Amino acid sequence: MKKTANQPGQAEDKKAAVDAERKLTLEILRMKRVMEITGLSRSTIYKKLSEGRFAPKVQLSERSIGFYNADVFAWLENPMGYRAPEATNG
Repeated sequence: MKKTANQPGQAEDKKAAVDAERKLTLEILRMKRVMEITGLSRSTIYKKLSEGRFAPKVQLSERSIGFYNADVFAWLENPMGYRAPEATNG
């Protein structure tokens, strides 16, 4: 049986899933999962990216991006004060 929003335990299940996902440092999250985790819309994520106020994107292909989960969770710790790290010229 699928849980509904009113059933107890759903919030705890989601928190446990997010906590488990947070422990993985090199996993790339696709946009849909980032939207689920953050609660932000696609357009808001792109706006924050352009302002340097969201986790840096990882270009996966010409039309596909992802985000390292460690970067997304760093953003979650301080969404209002987050600033993307400065790019370095190697």
